[in-house]
Amino acid sequence: MSVGDLKTDGLKGNNFPWQLKMLKGLQGIINAIIAIPTTSALSKIPVIERISGTTLSINVGIQSISIACTTISSTFIEVSTDNGLSSVKIRPGETVYYDAGALNNYFDNFLFQIDTTAGGDALITYII
Repeated sequence: MSVGDLKTDGLKGNNFPWQLKMLKGLQGIINAIIAIPTTSALSKIPVIERISGTTLSINVGIQSISIACTTISSTFIEVSTDNGLSSVKIRPGETVYYDAGALNNYFDNFLFQIDTTAGGDALITYII
């Protein structure tokens, strides 16, 4: 793309104004990309817990969580994603996994509650 593709007979075929606008637009995009601050990587903390016969409420913001019912009998665990307002039974051998996605998204505090008082065992891993 040249800035000067000019014809002198009544400006027919003159694309100078359009080309100049495109070049300024591209320069604006380049300037915007350069102005984005670089962020250093954030440290994450992995947590693993095994619970049995109790209820666990996750009281920190987490980026992802995996909950497995590791019991081999017919008992179950209950998992709530709204701090105990409702729950779902997870049967032996089943695993649920939640991920908040990229860009440092996270789940709020106290959303996840795992109840093993019915006799099941739970293996829980999550990332803070």
